[in-house]
Amino acid sequence: MYGDHAHCYRSWCGFLKDGDKYKHSNLPHGKDLTSDSLRSDLEKIFLGNESVNPRKLASLSSSQANKNFNNMLAAKAPKAKHYSSSASLGYRIDSSILQKNEGYAYISEVHASMGLSPGEETIKRSSKINMKRKKTKEKAKTKEAKRRRFFLKQTRTSKTASKEIREGKTYESEIDKESQEIPEIQDITKIPLNEQEVIKAPVVIFDLETTGLSRKSDITQLAAYSESVNFSTYIFPSQPIFKEASDVSQQHCSSIQVGS
Repeated sequence: MYGDHAHCYRSWCGFLKDGDKYKHSNLPHGKDLTSDSLRSDLEKIFLGNESVNPRKLASLSSSQANKNFNNMLAAKAPKAKHYSSSASLGYRIDSSILQKNEGYAYISEVHASMGLSPGEETIKRSSKINMKRKKTKEKAKTKEAKRRRFFLKQTRTSKTASKEIREGKTYESEIDKESQEIPEIQDITKIPLNEQEVIKAPVVIFDLETTGLSRKSDITQLAAYSESVNFSTYIFPSQPIFKEASDVSQQHCSSIQVGS
């Protein structure tokens, strides 16, 4: 990183292979680092600490795993919905961690731990998604996939640089901070939580039947149960019911719509 290649081997060192044409792929502008204070701190961490295992730290060079987890969390707690101030945020984060570490099978395991049915169709779908996830992960490790990601990264960097030349910087940490007065944001008042009301609140169990397993499937039946109150209604879908869904729900859809 600092231009010292005395301990490098040609088998893995890009500088020894390409000479002056070599550029670092993970350093600013592809150039060597020059900060002496940063070098001193790095040497204290890696050379002055016997408990540090370089082999364990070597795999942290890629941030792909972090990006993958961020995408999972963004899908379960999108910023636009402002779940950060809701009581469900903790559950959303927990489910993201479980999905990252255990795969989609965690849903059935959570149901079983709560005394609920793990769901035969849920188990089947989890297995399919986990299999697809495994194949995608293996494909991402190939040289072709890495070259593709590197090419896309270079393309994005080039586009950003060309836009900044034409328009100037439009996004940067603390951009234009000195020229404008930023008003202070008042603290959000927390809504007091009455534990007694939460305990007395009725538990409502919902169940949905759909035309299939796709996210674009239509809901065909909505049912709910709470203590002694039952509710169930059917909804005429705008698309046919797939055979797999029909085998589970025992529902069939005809072309005749029921009038009001």
